[in-house]
Amino acid sequence: MDEHFPDLVADKLATVLARYGIEITSQDRWCVEMASPRLNVRAAFDPRGELDVEVYPIGSQTWEGWSYTGMVGRASLERLLEIALVAMESDPRILEGDPDFLAECAKQCGRQPRHLP
Repeated sequence: MDEHFPDLVADKLATVLARYGIEITSQDRWCVEMASPRLNVRAAFDPRGELDVEVYPIGSQTWEGWSYTGMVGRASLERLLEIALVAMESDPRILEGDPDFLAECAKQCGRQPRHLP
């Protein structure tokens, strides 16, 4: 499954996100990064089964915006990507890259910078 992650992201997210001017900028086995002039979108898959999708303004850190996390098990990776897309499209301010709204999303979710020991 993991070797096909970039293909799944392209199929489930990238084609729809292109309508918002968001295009794939880099990818590897575990992570696909996309961007528009206003925002970044990052989809990362941990081989233990966790999917993270993050939307954050250009020039910001991944934790400074909207995020979705799902765990493969009750839902397939494909379904988790579909759920993330529906959630992203649920409020136009997310994919429009509204920096104030994305900052509020981060605050409501209690997202903080990650510090390594």
